[in-house]
Amino acid sequence: MKPLIVWDYDDVLYPMMEAWFIAAGRKIQSHVDHFKHISENPPHNLMEINLSKYYESLDRFRNSEQALAIAPKNEITNWFRQNGGRYRHFVLTARPLHTLESAQKWLNNFFPGVFEGFGFVPSQRPGHDLSQYHRSKREYLEKEELSCTYFVDDKVSTVNDVAEIQGVTAITYPQPWNHAWENKASINELLPRDEQ
Repeated sequence: MKPLIVWDYDDVLYPMMEAWFIAAGRKIQSHVDHFKHISENPPHNLMEINLSKYYESLDRFRNSEQALAIAPKNEITNWFRQNGGRYRHFVLTARPLHTLESAQKWLNNFFPGVFEGFGFVPSQRPGHDLSQYHRSKREYLEKEELSCTYFVDDKVSTVNDVAEIQGVTAITYPQPWNHAWENKASINELLPRDEQ
């Protein structure tokens, strides 16, 4: 059986923060002038805006037609074209419940038939009781008995947590807030590759 890669959705497969910043982030604040200057996530403190205002803008964008039209980054599509067939693929995202459908639509549009499953750990939003759901991606993987060889995420704390699972190689996908590009020339040095 081919090894399984579990992929984060936002800011790995889908360029969430960059797309949101271009479409909406510049309009709601004036302290950060370029996506590459977003050195923490969430960026509300850098932007000097209220966290709820940031989430409201982000979630509105997530469910917009504009967001559905955003193409994946070339390094992602190139990696899948060159190496994807050697692996099985699963998406595990952390986003609000009311935005999951838009993520699934986007995946079906840009990566039809590529992913064998879609899991989620819902992000907290006011008025939602999430006690029935998994609390972390590590918990999801362990309780759902989803045995993966590789796990790719942009959040360092999540990567470190999942890395404690025996047999899993956890990879930090590069974004301005996690410094994963340091000592790496390209995305191909971070993601698993065809070894032929």
